[in-house]
Amino acid sequence: MRILIADDEPIVRRGLRAVCESSGLATTVFEAADGRRVVELLTQETIDLAFLDVCMPYLGGLDALEHVAPERRPAVNVIVSGYGEFEYAQRAIRLGVMEYLLKPAGATEIRDVLSRSVERIAKAETGVSLSSAEGQDVIAQAVRYIETRVSERLRLQDVAAAIHVSPTYLAALFRKKMQMTFLEYVHMRKVEAAAALLRKGVRIMDAAHSVGFEDVRHFAEIFERHTGLHPRVYLNRFLGLAREVEWN
Repeated sequence: MRILIADDEPIVRRGLRAVCESSGLATTVFEAADGRRVVELLTQETIDLAFLDVCMPYLGGLDALEHVAPERRPAVNVIVSGYGEFEYAQRAIRLGVMEYLLKPAGATEIRDVLSRSVERIAKAETGVSLSSAEGQDVIAQAVRYIETRVSERLRLQDVAAAIHVSPTYLAALFRKKMQMTFLEYVHMRKVEAAAALLRKGVRIMDAAHSVGFEDVRHFAEIFERHTGLHPRVYLNRFLGLAREVEWN
């Protein structure tokens, strides 16, 4: 999902970006600090979801939307504002805005908006409900693709292209059917493959490289997040158990 975050406050942009990227739903995130930049980006780029601040320099979020042709507007627009006046909500509805966040919005609230938005976008792109049987077949294809390429760098957009679906639709399906994001699933499978290598005596660095991680420190963080153990601790525990079995 290609997301635009438009707000004149850098701290707000950073916070929204962090939640969007950690959600596993964002493929690309653009930022704009004023309304003129919003108009430029919406004219030049294909944006699926836009978080738009009501009050920004030059043009507010709603004004910026009005300066863009309807066909160039994002599928889902989220107004972010520190103001709760009803006239903003009325105008937003006329422009097709589907969500309205009041500052300061918490991470849970933002993630809820992302989840609702990605389902709307996926349904609009495919015309297929996420609850349909077709979705299960798409997931099965994606899982098979991942299983055979666990040693490679697996990006959402590449897997989606390989099985001929949109990245947004695939991301939404993973959350719906697998109860996890695409990235969480990929990391889980990579960690399982790396753990199997460690149990065979493969060095941590080699195991990391074998499942597509160039940065060993990043690999260790992901491994510990999924297993609760640093790879070194995991390896030592397994070796200790193996020796116990030999002695017995």
